[in-house]
Amino acid sequence: MRVLLVSHEYPPGYVGGIGTQTRVKAQGLLGLGHEVAVLTAGEEGGPPLATREDHGVSVHALRPPGSAFPVHATPSYWLGYTWSVLGAVRALGGPFDVIDFPDYGAEGLAYQLDRREDEETAVAVHLHGSLAMFSEQLGWPPPEDPLLRVGSFMEDTSIEMADGLLAASNSIAALTSSRLAVEDDAIDVVAGAIDSEFFSPAPRGEASGRAPRLLFVGNLVANKGVATVLEAFIRLAPTHPGLSLTIAGSSDGELAEELLARAAEAGVEESVELLGFVEHQDLPALYRSADVFAAPSRYEGGLGLVYLEAMACGLPVLATAAGGAAEAIEHGASGLLLERGDAEELTTALRTLLGDAELRARMGEAGRARVLEHFAQAPYAERVSRAYELALERRRSKLVQTAYPMAGHE
Repeated sequence: MRVLLVSHEYPPGYVGGIGTQTRVKAQGLLGLGHEVAVLTAGEEGGPPLATREDHGVSVHALRPPGSAFPVHATPSYWLGYTWSVLGAVRALGGPFDVIDFPDYGAEGLAYQLDRREDEETAVAVHLHGSLAMFSEQLGWPPPEDPLLRVGSFMEDTSIEMADGLLAASNSIAALTSSRLAVEDDAIDVVAGAIDSEFFSPAPRGEASGRAPRLLFVGNLVANKGVATVLEAFIRLAPTHPGLSLTIAGSSDGELAEELLARAAEAGVEESVELLGFVEHQDLPALYRSADVFAAPSRYEGGLGLVYLEAMACGLPVLATAAGGAAEAIEHGASGLLLERGDAEELTTALRTLLGDAELRARMGEAGRARVLEHFAQAPYAERVSRAYELALERRRSKLVQTAYPMAGHE
């Protein structure tokens, strides 16, 4: 198959979960023998379309809205961006067998609306988490925000027009089918994956003889639970000499300063390190430097790739049993799932792990084994490929019904 993956973000540089997952998908599909291209956002003021190679994958960067004139509001950017995607897809020519768009941002909407009835290219929409889901689960965007009204309309229309739907977790699949006129069996649950060779454990015994290290990786926003991790650390520090906390992630607000101020207030600032954004290629070493991973996010629509990355590197993982996190982590085996995810509950769970090195080792090994069995790149790519084949079958069926409207009727 000739496949075009569309994602606003794509490594290197700062990327979120969709961009990271798109690269895993691209390399996995390439390994199965498919011809893979990626369409992503380039720099404002750059060329209309710039192309580079990424380990066998053709990556095309389009010029985003904001180059010709300023674009100030997110809804207008989304509208402009999906139009830019349409232009870039037409410029690439193809033909592609499948184009894979994310649900978030409705990047494929303009192409789907403009697609001719006789076009054979199938459209797959990968459900990573929509605005409606975030609004319902996290309260963002609020109901009065134009972004929610405009964005939800765009995303929902894109989802309903797709030939195939892939969901990053059972949780997202259930939320989508209950909210939209989509049957459960129309969504292929293709759980996320990581490169389990790239993310691998530290050599045995490397951490012996030093105090345990606690690690958080994720965007520094309130719903990810980073402040809760710091509060638990503050409670544990007096009884765990040498314990340290490393926090890695980007912050576009004041939360990073608030965390540092809270650490200073509690007198633990020398034991807390805020790294800011960490490049993807540096993440494995960061995970290997730690002993316990904690990220009690209030809600994860997908599996939470940071949990899979930490597990692949042999770390026991602490998370809140909300959304897809409960599908990634096996409670009591590869980590501990919290019911409330507050500082008191997290402190208790961390105390259990910090006080038992053998338990940490067993959970780390179990987590690594779980990733290899369920969330490795090669089987993930096979599941994605099968979902694409189903989308192609649905597209061909639609073309037959359009050409021969009485087909199948006596």
